[in-house]
Amino acid sequence: EFALAAPITFVMVFALIEFSRVAMLTNSAENAAYEGCRAAIIPGGTAAKAQAAASRLMSSVGAVNPTITVT
Repeated sequence: EFALAAPITFVMVFALIEFSRVAMLTNSAENAAYEGCRAAIIPGGTAAKAQAAASRLMSSVGAVNPTITVT
């Protein structure tokens, strides 16, 4: 019984972990966009400051070389 139930259980647990990570990265990208906008709209804010703020937040969750576009 264990030989049949264990692989299914492990797949479910690992799938749950991966989907949670995707949700965390999505939320982090939304927060990075928010913080980038905040950095851009304050007096003296520039596109470079917005990109730096967003990049800082994305790198904190392990995103490597995120593409950040300010239009």
